[in-house]
Amino acid sequence: MTLGTNIRKFRNEKDMTQKDLADELHCTPQAVSRWEADEVEPSIDTLKQMATLFGCSMDDLFGLESKKETIIVKEPEVVEKVVYTEAQPVLGVCDGCGKMIKDLKDYFKVDKRVQVSRGSTVKTVIYCANCKKKDDEEQARIKDEREAEERKEFETARVHSFIWPTILLVALVVTGIVGFAQGNTNLGIGGIVGGVFGYLLLATLILNNTFVSDVFTSVAGFGFVKMPGVIFSLSFDGIIFLIVTKIILFLISVSIGVFFAIFGTILSALLSVIGYPLALYRNFHYIDI
Repeated sequence: MTLGTNIRKFRNEKDMTQKDLADELHCTPQAVSRWEADEVEPSIDTLKQMATLFGCSMDDLFGLESKKETIIVKEPEVVEKVVYTEAQPVLGVCDGCGKMIKDLKDYFKVDKRVQVSRGSTVKTVIYCANCKKKDDEEQARIKDEREAEERKEFETARVHSFIWPTILLVALVVTGIVGFAQGNTNLGIGGIVGGVFGYLLLATLILNNTFVSDVFTSVAGFGFVKMPGVIFSLSFDGIIFLIVTKIILFLISVSIGVFFAIFGTILSALLSVIGYPLALYRNFHYIDI
């Protein structure tokens, strides 16, 4: 009889289910099923626990009979020798396919980020060589898809950085030409210069991969000033004072916001002379901030 058959026989004699035996040995019912099917063998420590639990010997589990060898020297002497094969210890169970791992070369620990009820956490899983290879291939596929999506975003931003700034440039240059035609030099120069710098600034902001975007956001953000509260008396004159003060503070806030927005636009437009070539270079080479 095989080891698996003996395990099943002793388990049935103890009137135990595979789950009962698994609970006693601190393993899974699937592991017990694989032992009894002779697909894998339990470790020596597990076999010792099993022999104690069944009240039998290791020989009984393996179905071995004691072999006696007689050695004659001067006087007849009987030497008893028990032979059995020690099972290879189990290092772990593969979380991918459930395989019992006995060879250290087939044993891999992988840190995986998994979703939980409150976000995500890192969990260490055990893989055999085959499942590790499949996991590496899956991670490579996910990485390639992510890079393809990022490249598509870069290319979309590049197309928009050509289209919309060009429309602005054409509109302002046409305005400048009309200004020159009407003898309005200021309008002509302003239209052409504004078109050039407007193109550079808008294209750089659309690509959004250089310091120019941060400068524009930071400087323009200075204009968002929180006005102080107003203390007033609860009377007709006090309410009128409150309304007038609120209007004045609102106008001051809008003026400050407009000033910093214009200043940020001008400063960013000047910086875009350097920033736009850098933004194009970073975009073509798929480099983000």
